[in-house]
Amino acid sequence: MDYIVISTAVTDDMTLADGQHMGKMLGGAGSYALCGIKLWSDNVTLVTGIGEDFAGFYKKWFANNQISMEGLMIKDPFTAVSNVRYSFDGERIETPQYGLDHYTKLEASPEEIYKFAQKAKGVYIFRDNNPQFWEKVLQIKQDCGFSLMWEINASCCVPAMKDSIRQIASHIDVFSINRREICSLFGAVKWEHAVSQLAEWGIPMLFVRLGAKGAVIVRDGRRYMIPSIPNAIAKDVTGGGNSSSAAVLYGYCEKFEPFACGVMGSISAAYCIKQYGVPPIFSEIDRESAVNLREQMCKK
Repeated sequence: MDYIVISTAVTDDMTLADGQHMGKMLGGAGSYALCGIKLWSDNVTLVTGIGEDFAGFYKKWFANNQISMEGLMIKDPFTAVSNVRYSFDGERIETPQYGLDHYTKLEASPEEIYKFAQKAKGVYIFRDNNPQFWEKVLQIKQDCGFSLMWEINASCCVPAMKDSIRQIASHIDVFSINRREICSLFGAVKWEHAVSQLAEWGIPMLFVRLGAKGAVIVRDGRRYMIPSIPNAIAKDVTGGGNSSSAAVLYGYCEKFEPFACGVMGSISAAYCIKQYGVPPIFSEIDRESAVNLREQMCKK
């Protein structure tokens, strides 16, 4: 596979702010990142641990979308379940039903990543700054030569972790972070100031997500303001950041201009947030529409 997504595939058990229970659906950062690339390419797979019960719930979705399940490794009787509860301000609290140890148990190890990433163009990883993990993964990157995106986990975006994050990020091709995370990491009030500090790290491409306001890409010292999709329907913003980040990696690897990479991220996010859970189906019409929209937005 050209594109490898390294993150979780879980069951989201979702309850809205008004108490409405939406039920269980496929979720997890890895599932949404997979969708972000799938809109543009069929040559993508997800690498993560799952439970024995996963196929019974989601095999049909993978089959309907012609997505390989070869990277899904059974590591437990049960797939991770994340209890998601929204508040009226749009924030959400996610609680792992089986506990954090179970969640961690299902994560892909560096050795498993190596098995699938040897011939990859691009690898997406959603992760904290665990040094033992990154030491091995960065060696794999050096050995295999793929481009690597790190979408950072919010849990480590604090000033005390800045030096550790910078050390890892110095070996990354594309770094993804959102507005709240970058302000927390640099102790900044304004995201613009934090972006200036992050740009000094010399990472080839920065992707700073601004939610409904779009995003900023920094490449070769230049900032590109990326718009969100006009009139996009946002039923559930879960996974918008993951899907947009993965799409930007795809654009980077396929040598699109920075603005086009960002637009592809916005399009993938808009596609993933227009319903609860992951998109039910990816069609050729969806891909043609996405390509047409990218070309229109880039002309403007």
